Amino acid sequence: VGALTLLLGAAAVRPAPEIVVGRFVTRLSDREAGQKVNALRAAERLNGIVLAPGQTLSFNQTVGSWSRDQGYRRAPVSFSGQMVRAWGGGVCQTSTALFNASLAAGLDIVERHAHHYAPTYVAPGRDAAVAFPNIDLQVRNAGSSPLRLQVEAQGDRLVVTWWGRVAGPPVALSTRMVSGRAPGTLRLGSGRMRVTNPGKPGFEVVTQRRVGNVVESWHDNYAVMNRVELGQ
Repeated sequence: VGALTLLLGAAAVRPAPEIVVGRFVTRLSDREAGQKVNALRAAERLNGIVLAPGQTLSFNQTVGSWSRDQGYRRAPVSFSGQMVRAWGGGVCQTSTALFNASLAAGLDIVERHAHHYAPTYVAPGRDAAVAFPNIDLQVRNAGSSPLRLQVEAQGDRLVVTWWGRVAGPPVALSTRMVSGRAPGTLRLGSGRMRVTNPGKPGFEVVTQRRVGNVVESWHDNYAVMNRVELGQ
């Protein structure tokens, strides 16, 4: 009887199994090699984080600077309307995936910034720009139990998953397109023209999230990037 009592007692205190409370998948197949390396390097620093109730996760503080000595490469990033090569290009795809997984998990979004131009790897309104050290993504565990973050590569996909032992309130996400603006064309020089920048459309969007009975929204306005053609 004593052994049976101990066995039943152990079963009674065994923690509940982990369940997925939020997940997001982003594809790296159409990204340059350096962008993939940088996105996965940032993912390594995030993987395994455990966020206690009430605790806030800072992307910048967790990942650190994306510099050469930290294993990052130069890769394309958008700067003042032009694509330039800079250390850590591609890291924003990891922060964006974390943002979306956190939206789905019902975490509080403490700090989030949209890009100046809409990125191509996610729908407008669902991106999260970061720039070390002052442009950050911060999310807070508003629940009553710890959450574990898993960030891993699965083939050409980067998968971000929040695991927990208690299901939170239901989460509903929607994005409404307010307006879209097509890029113009800027021609420089004459003769045979070569495209140096394909341009990007601009968007105004509103993203809304309902967590239980709480509704919040983000209003983003992305600038138009003109197509640039240069004469030969």
